[in-house]
Amino acid sequence: MTHTRSTFFILLFLTAFAVCTTRAHAGEQICAFHDQNGEMVVKPKKEVPYRFKKFARCIDANKSNYLAKPDEITLQGNVRREDISTSLGRVELRWPRSVEQMFGRTPLRAVTDAARTVSRSLKTSGFPPAVQNLDAPWKIVFLDAKLSASQIPHQLISACHPGWMTAPANVYIVAQRVSEGCGGSQNRRSASIADAQLTEILLHEMGHVVEYYMLNKRRLGDRARAEGFATWFEIHSSQFSSLLSQSRIRSRTFDLARRGMRGGSRKFRGSAEDYAVASMIFSVIADRRGVRGIADAYELMNKKGLRFDQAVKEATYLGREQIEKDSAKLLK
Repeated sequence: MTHTRSTFFILLFLTAFAVCTTRAHAGEQICAFHDQNGEMVVKPKKEVPYRFKKFARCIDANKSNYLAKPDEITLQGNVRREDISTSLGRVELRWPRSVEQMFGRTPLRAVTDAARTVSRSLKTSGFPPAVQNLDAPWKIVFLDAKLSASQIPHQLISACHPGWMTAPANVYIVAQRVSEGCGGSQNRRSASIADAQLTEILLHEMGHVVEYYMLNKRRLGDRARAEGFATWFEIHSSQFSSLLSQSRIRSRTFDLARRGMRGGSRKFRGSAEDYAVASMIFSVIADRRGVRGIADAYELMNKKGLRFDQAVKEATYLGREQIEKDSAKLLK
């Protein structure tokens, strides 16, 4: 889908970079790898065990890959701050007043409504109790187009990501990229369309937070699963939004999935089609077993340390072949 987001490689390092660079020296590299339990670990290269070095992905520690926390991001001009109570927990929200002209609603109203939408979705579905009563430490910042290279990684500045999330509940929204897309001010959307687009982006990023808590606050390095869940959650929760049409969002996602499946290669590269294809397994499970089926798979991942596909098969008896058949039926 056109509205997201962060790449696996970026988020992998952003969530641990600040810690690692306190131990890394100039010219040194920091690396990410899966340990013997399948958990993602980030360490200076010299601390990576020998048996994992072959599979580690590394970057220079002195490159600009640091992402400041939302409450540390420097905003220009007149800045508004709000500390609000929502049905998902306390939210520390900041934005430059200049972004308000891009939407019909203020960021405060948009975030409050999105939190209410997500909460309704969680409480009326088959999500586990811990997630139904989600109480996360939210920090959300709205940015304008002038992103600071000292606070935002180059990859996020150069790519057209309108929003991204880091654990546990940090959400960043680039207002111009929501209201204008990637084409600049000549393509600025109407206030109502920009509001709807912003709601979709917030639901997607909040979906990442929901999944993080469903994984017992673990970060697992499966980008396809993470983006597939957030894309499906966006569709699922949109039914509780007064601004969005669930049928329209589902139809658009399914159209993208059809295109992605016709493309041949199933390797996840982060395209709009990849997001849509990755979401189909969640649509199939929900169609067959309801949201409870998805929750059961995540519970098995937590209890037994299974990969997502293994957990899905054990929880729902749906193997890869059956999922592909059911996906094809849904996409007809």
